[in-house]
Amino acid sequence: MYFKKSRIIDKTYLRTVRVLFDCIVCHSLAPDPHHIKSVGAGGDDTPDNILPLCRIHHSEAHTIGRKSFYYKYKPIIDNFRKSIKSLTKILTTEK
Repeated sequence: MYFKKSRIIDKTYLRTVRVLFDCIVCHSLAPDPHHIKSVGAGGDDTPDNILPLCRIHHSEAHTIGRKSFYYKYKPIIDNFRKSIKSLTKILTTEK
């Protein structure tokens, strides 16, 4: 029997993304958190799976598809994910 993995739902993190970040592509305000691995596929609300995108770029990501969007904005996405990974590590390291 196959059991679907429970996904991590973190409404606080999603609100944090909306408040602290702007769109990583055009830097407009009011980002719309975009799941790299979709919610329907079990994508978590975690820093490694969320990109802050404005509504225009979020729509573009869904229109052209995940892979095409990634390759179009690869340097920007990779830089953001690297920064988030470093920040997460700093914030979760016990002193």
